Amino acid sequence: LEESQEGAWKPKVLRTVATKGDGVAELCEKIAAHKEWLSSSPKAAEKRRAMVRDTILQLSSFAFERRILRSKGKRLSELTEKCLEREISPGLAAQELLKELP
Repeated sequence: LEESQEGAWKPKVLRTVATKGDGVAELCEKIAAHKEWLSSSPKAAEKRRAMVRDTILQLSSFAFERRILRSKGKRLSELTEKCLEREISPGLAAQELLKELP
């Protein structure tokens, strides 16, 4: 196991039995404490910023891919065949495809 870094959240293992309500109050307290830590920790803020940035990039990539498939599906197939026949590299094919997008 990795040693936790200075200032990192140290999760507790809690015993709960939801059907009996055992440990639920303590669990709620620990969730609230974690939420407080998240709002006050600079490292947590940095991590959240990076996660949001990565999500934006990932969603943009998915949207861009759909755009290519919708508008240039046939051209993508042609370029794929050229790559398979070793007429062009995948990098060059990508450049060509990007040049042709509106």
